[in-house]
Amino acid sequence: MNILFVCTGNTCRSPMAEAILKSKNLKNVSVKSAGILANGEPISENSLKALESIGIDFKGFVSKPLTRELVLWADAVFCMSQSHADALKGFSNVFVLGQGISDPFGGNLSVYENCRDQIKNEIDRLAGEEIFLAGEKDFGGIAALEKECFYEPWSENAIKEGYENSTHYICFKQFGKILGYVGVQTVLDEGYITNVAVLAAARRQGIAEKLLTALLDFAKEKGLKFLTLEVRKSNKAARSLYEKCGYKTVGERRDFYQNPKENAILYTREV
Repeated sequence: MNILFVCTGNTCRSPMAEAILKSKNLKNVSVKSAGILANGEPISENSLKALESIGIDFKGFVSKPLTRELVLWADAVFCMSQSHADALKGFSNVFVLGQGISDPFGGNLSVYENCRDQIKNEIDRLAGEEIFLAGEKDFGGIAALEKECFYEPWSENAIKEGYENSTHYICFKQFGKILGYVGVQTVLDEGYITNVAVLAAARRQGIAEKLLTALLDFAKEKGLKFLTLEVRKSNKAARSLYEKCGYKTVGERRDFYQNPKENAILYTREV
């Protein structure tokens, strides 16, 4: 997961955000920052002091100009204000950090510490894992994930149509982005898993297993008797995950998949 923080000069807000997120040492999360008008200046003295007072050493940081390559590198870009985000119109991965972070430039150390705390609170919130039942406002994020994961992705309209026909989507979100989801169509007391997808950059972190656990809880709440799914016979990683989560092999469907053609293994888990 690649995270980019953006402000104006990349000497106050965005480097503090970069330093704070890096200090969390999150697995498989890379962090950078840049400024729309940055020109190679060092981080401001008060920013350094504000970070040092919470145990973070960020000496030696030098501001970097924002480039198209940096924006494309990032899975999510968090801007310090709406004006910064407006400068990046056309990119779908751009967000404002919280309600925006006021520029502390020219203020005393107390102003910088308040800015630091505001940034830290927002990063703590964003870095937290959120698993939830999706609504219509989430369909775009699910479609974007589908596009990144599959050769023949579901469109936003297809996801909406599924929703209108008893398909439910359980999503995993972090840093404002849907990183994974599982879909299940319910028919009376039966649950048919339509898809399990996790963003490539977020794999091997247990997200799919967490989604399947959340799906089981959902199935219990809905009074379902079982959950069932198909998976490519050659997909050993997925099959291992399903078996770990209590799914049992109950059959095989010949030439179920195309491009390339392959048999499907049918798995079922009693609820």
